[in-house]
Amino acid sequence: MAFLFMIIYLLIINIITFFIFGLDKLYALKGYYRISEKILFLLIFLGGFGGSLIAMFIFRHKIRKYKFFLGNFFSFFLWLYLLLNFA
Repeated sequence: MAFLFMIIYLLIINIITFFIFGLDKLYALKGYYRISEKILFLLIFLGGFGGSLIAMFIFRHKIRKYKFFLGNFFSFFLWLYLLLNFA
């Protein structure tokens, strides 16, 4: 049951992260105030690594910043460890 809960949670946080990255890209194009990188990293480490990677390539957003790739990499392995050991 815990495994199913974690999978559902990861799906939801990845969808949210995808849309937040897309919104930040839209704000960048329009010249509006941007979403903080701290918020984007928080979403990644809360489990939104997949949504952020997909959004980075679809929206061509934050692809030059290697710290986002590294954040996704570390977050993925952190969540893989959590899923395998605690669910």
